[in-house]
Amino acid sequence: DMYYGDNCFEFTKSTMKQIANNKPITVNYVDWDGKDWGKYTIPYRTGHLDSSNSFEQKYGYFEIRSKITDQPGHWPAFWLASKYAWPPEIDVYEIYTGKKGGIKSFESNFHWLPSENKKMKVKSHKVLNVSENFHVYAVDWSEKGFKIYYDNLLVRVFSDPEAIKFFEHPMHIIVNNGIDTGEDRGLEYANFPTYHEVDYIRAYKKTKKEL
Repeated sequence: DMYYGDNCFEFTKSTMKQIANNKPITVNYVDWDGKDWGKYTIPYRTGHLDSSNSFEQKYGYFEIRSKITDQPGHWPAFWLASKYAWPPEIDVYEIYTGKKGGIKSFESNFHWLPSENKKMKVKSHKVLNVSENFHVYAVDWSEKGFKIYYDNLLVRVFSDPEAIKFFEHPMHIIVNNGIDTGEDRGLEYANFPTYHEVDYIRAYKKTKKEL
């Protein structure tokens, strides 16, 4: 239902906007095994940022300052994944905009175990309307587990030892302005184009002090 387009970005003097629009595109789909599945018409195009070819890190503090679209039927996210194995996955935020507007919650989520036995632990966080202003979301990842922050306030600690042991590989950053085509999501009422606006993305890592 979504096509990650090369021209789905707009840059201001200080921010990057991931654009989603409802301009259909027809593509020829060839899967990883080389099988040609023919042509498909995909109804939505959207921006997708993935650092897998340029940046990855194990442990550290990962942060974004962003503003969420208020249009219904969207699914913007800031998350970490590994090119060496999936799961695990760290969702610092996933936001389902629904069909009412005025986004007043976000979800953080952790995925682990191989796909056939995959487990996840999601938590919803009530916040201010995140579509009106920029807000800061972050995860502090260490060998002891994870801490989720919203506007520099600690909102979640996840330290299940049976889960965190699966987060053994470096992870890269993904940011996207997703489209939520689920039933009764209100997508048909969205006014396009829509924007997931990013002020900055930062990653920090502790270093050993020199003697």
